[in-house]
Amino acid sequence: MNAVIYGRVSTDEQAQRYGLASQLTELRALAAERRYTVIAELRDDGFSGIDLDRPALTRLRDLVRAGSVQVVLIHDPDRLSRRLAHQLLLTEEIEGAGVKLEFKTTPREDTAEGRLLLHVKGVLGEYEREKIKERTLRGKREKARRGLLPAGPIPFGYRKDPANPGRVVIHDEEARVVRLIFQYLLDEGRSIRKIAEALERAGHPAPRGGHWVASTVKRLAQSEVYAGRMWWNRLAWAGNKRRPRPEREWIAITVPAIVAHDLVDRAREQLRRNRTILSGRPSPRFYLLRSLLKCGACGRPWHGVAYHGRRHYRCTSRDRAYYIESCGSGSRRADQLEALVWDTITGILRTPTVLAQKVEAHRTKLGVRDVEIQSEAAYLERQLATLDRQERKMLALYLDDDTFDTAAVRVKIEEIGARRRALKDRAEVIRARAGREKVEAGREDAVRRYCELALKGLHALTPDGRRQLLLALVDRVVVNRDGLEIHGVLPGRVGGRELLRVSA
Repeated sequence: MNAVIYGRVSTDEQAQRYGLASQLTELRALAAERRYTVIAELRDDGFSGIDLDRPALTRLRDLVRAGSVQVVLIHDPDRLSRRLAHQLLLTEEIEGAGVKLEFKTTPREDTAEGRLLLHVKGVLGEYEREKIKERTLRGKREKARRGLLPAGPIPFGYRKDPANPGRVVIHDEEARVVRLIFQYLLDEGRSIRKIAEALERAGHPAPRGGHWVASTVKRLAQSEVYAGRMWWNRLAWAGNKRRPRPEREWIAITVPAIVAHDLVDRAREQLRRNRTILSGRPSPRFYLLRSLLKCGACGRPWHGVAYHGRRHYRCTSRDRAYYIESCGSGSRRADQLEALVWDTITGILRTPTVLAQKVEAHRTKLGVRDVEIQSEAAYLERQLATLDRQERKMLALYLDDDTFDTAAVRVKIEEIGARRRALKDRAEVIRARAGREKVEAGREDAVRRYCELALKGLHALTPDGRRQLLLALVDRVVVNRDGLEIHGVLPGRVGGRELLRVSA
């Protein structure tokens, strides 16, 4: 009789009693003892017993359906599946095709007692799996609460500390690459694609030995790990996707910091800003103000178009393929519009007194907003502390007084929980706003650098260099019927005429 041997071991079971090699060895001996002809040995190495989607199991089921086999040999029922329902489904499928299913550890008898034994083994296997999972998870959670890394890959930039199990130390070469990413992003204003290209050209080591790509750079630039804090139990599997767990279940683990914490907040805000100003497919023609122009009439972006070979800017509401009605704004010649904005910005850069006034005004505005942010953050912190005290008081009353209304306590605690969630949501908004303000503060360094460029000669800048300058100093340019409004660090006027309305 033709037989197929099937073995399985999951990653967690590699070092336990279910060695894959030992399973196959015993099954070969069983096949020889019963004089079966083994036509295939199928193995699922590192696959969980709770899943049906396993390569070797799929191949086994195909052989059964094709009628190529008369016997299937498996070491134990839990090697077929850890779930009783799956065991019953697969057993019915195999035996329903006229194929014998035999286990090394559990002799099969087609009697009520034999079927009962198989079912009991299945239940015990499922129970054992759940207990192993529970003990493992409990151990990992306790390890994380003590500030140790429970398991999983070590983040790029770190290595395991050989002297302290569960701790990590900074890997100098990789940490230098991490700092370089933040420098390229925050100090030089490069896009994540340009950063990935620069790292790849320079031959810097990439995570897991691969190539540098934009998604890798983005992930590293936003990671709190490099500011000295990582989270365990933050995500959970939901089907085939990972979903965030409730914040109360997160466990913070302190690791050595590679960069200052405010740099991570600034990097996240800079990436958000890059998405805004660098979105959309680049035009085949060069447009200096691409992604910076906004319509003063309807608020939609302006983009570059060509009329009879000449470059123009116009409101996207005029694209009838996307919008039914246009706001009525006319188009502007690109060379004239670009000259107005460029001359305004460079005129300020070339005038030290005006430049100093603009930078000081920008710094003052940021200082006022910073005080507002800190004040609201402190208020939210006090409110959260008050809610914590109220909750502890309600629980204490409930525990001390048997006559206390349980339903009323439950309602009150639910109200406190709802208020706490609202306060935490607001605190997250404030934190994001603080990150944006830090990015704004960092842009003053860009102003100083470009002022030095002005002294060396702005006329020598390439078109891409001129665009990088504007992206660093200008947030948006609002196009109105009677002029322009430049928003950013350096607003200004042109030639003394009211051609531009300016706004910081």
